[in-house]
Amino acid sequence: MSPSHSPQHLSPGTAHSLSIRARTVLRVVRGRLWVTVAGDLTDYFVPAGEALELPHGAVVIEADQGVRASYELHPPERCAVRTGERPGAVPGGTQVYALR
Repeated sequence: MSPSHSPQHLSPGTAHSLSIRARTVLRVVRGRLWVTVAGDLTDYFVPAGEALELPHGAVVIEADQGVRASYELHPPERCAVRTGERPGAVPGGTQVYALR
């Protein structure tokens, strides 16, 4: 999947299956997303205003907390990336954390 700057929407209880071809940043615009990455035993819960750098491969995202969610996909060079579980604030208000 290539980056998409227009928001994609997920209704409660629905999921999107993505095939990431190059490192991509998932930015949550609204709601909270439950993110599962192939080969990673950790599930990620990403709230609105935060982002997650996705590695190459299969990713499943689902709207969490029973509310509609929206997200955008961006190339990583457009975002400041902090590595770790809980990053500090990034200029512009978006927090991005990279998978290790």
